Amino acid sequence: MKHRTATIIQFRRTTGRTLIACAALAAINLAAAPTFAQSAPGGAPAAQNASIDPPGRVARLDYMAGPVTTEPAGATDWSYAQLNRPLTTGDQLWDDANARSELHIGSTAVRVGAQTSVDVLNLDDSTAQLKVAQGTLSTRVRELPRGTAWEIDTPNLALGVNGPGDYRVDVAPDGSSTTVTVRSGSATVYGENGQLPMSAGQQIRFAGTDLQEEASEPAPPPDSFDRWARARDAAEDRSISARYVSRDMPGYQDLDANGTWHDDPQYGEVWEPNAQPEGWAPYHDGQWVWQAPWGWTWVDDAPWGFAPYHYGRWANIDDEWAWVPGPLIDSEPPVYAPALVAFVGGGDGGPDWSIALSGGGIAAAGVAWFALGPGEPWHPRSADWSPDYYERVNRTVVNNINIRNTYVNNTYVNYRVPGAVTAVPATAFVHGQPVARFAQRVDPQQWRGAHIASGTPGIAPVSGSFGGNMRRADYRPPGALAQRQVVATRAPVTPPALHDNLAQRFAREHGTVPGAGAPVVRASAPAHAPFG
Repeated sequence: MKHRTATIIQFRRTTGRTLIACAALAAINLAAAPTFAQSAPGGAPAAQNASIDPPGRVARLDYMAGPVTTEPAGATDWSYAQLNRPLTTGDQLWDDANARSELHIGSTAVRVGAQTSVDVLNLDDSTAQLKVAQGTLSTRVRELPRGTAWEIDTPNLALGVNGPGDYRVDVAPDGSSTTVTVRSGSATVYGENGQLPMSAGQQIRFAGTDLQEEASEPAPPPDSFDRWARARDAAEDRSISARYVSRDMPGYQDLDANGTWHDDPQYGEVWEPNAQPEGWAPYHDGQWVWQAPWGWTWVDDAPWGFAPYHYGRWANIDDEWAWVPGPLIDSEPPVYAPALVAFVGGGDGGPDWSIALSGGGIAAAGVAWFALGPGEPWHPRSADWSPDYYERVNRTVVNNINIRNTYVNNTYVNYRVPGAVTAVPATAFVHGQPVARFAQRVDPQQWRGAHIASGTPGIAPVSGSFGGNMRRADYRPPGALAQRQVVATRAPVTPPALHDNLAQRFAREHGTVPGAGAPVVRASAPAHAPFG
């Protein structure tokens, strides 16, 4: 019988106060991080991502109650968490006293209880790996496709989910024990000297790191946290929007209460948000942030503002905006994009991202964009991603077009829609300021011959680009949690934020905004961070 390798993983903070996962510790720091000796199928530590392509999925924070804070990978301090901001490898979440939160990774819901620390160790198309150093986390796994892994690492064990079901871990405040509850489904618990299967209806409390059982009993009746999670699950099960889009599309649940679906003769099933204000257009109420490896990412203010801004396209139908998700393809999960827009600029020989805005009689550099329409591919040529990635990210909304090249028809149906183009001073854009506050009315007719390109402007991030609208938090996890070891069956990967290839390229190509500050580029993990 073969067994999966389990390793104790230690975490340290860099000088930038970012929590860093230590990969390949057996070779770096044996005294601090002993390696377990079991062997296993598919249990080799995960190497650094060999692909140049970004992941096709992210986590979405879609519910918060009480003080919930975050420290994104590469950030220098804790901030209050923000709905709709994507979470990815290296990001951290803390629910303080009396707080609860919920996030989704594809169709899987993750619920976080009070005084709980959650770190995203790895999140890509095949692996979801979370660290829980303290507190309560429950997850409802709707589907676990073949070849994918779902793992929760705690100071006492690594919980590997085997398939759909409801799972919960409770980690003692001092990290001395972890209680695993399996209400449905099956899982495998990994420790220093072996592994233990768990089936539906079991609850076991483990101490140490060698699967020492302190208590084993049937799963208890649901407590208040379980009942809250069940209510959230029931609401998902009733979702009308799940008829029209994949449950692997984060944010579909919030469409139900905030808009209506109808069948359009030209575009099929479309969704219209309720009560569109006069002059409103998509990608107007929110902010731009820089998030590696994708670069400029839209974070919308609306409670429903995730799925319609990272999947599908927008169309103006009878003077109302409607989101067009494209056909539902059960066999292929939707692929996340940071923002499905086209940028305007460069028509007068200036930078490709820059258009001229006037204020007080003075012309200044600006950035302008509008939502891509149905059939228009998203294809940022500035990023060195593979043709296969662009085909996957555009598959449900672009037909009969070679997206390996630029959009040859160059029609961009939304460009001429009144009010569709949003423009802000370039300094406001790069500092992540609220777009609605700085937006200027523009007439596209004034930009004769302007260059239009889907994707992202070639502007390197500055210090304010990583969360310019996020407030510094008064709540953060206890400092001791940063040093707490956890058990894992695979080594975490280096967060893309610490080797930001796209930011390096934009800085190298002089993608700077006058007066906005020097580019912030992370070319590699800090020298003292123990990455393999």
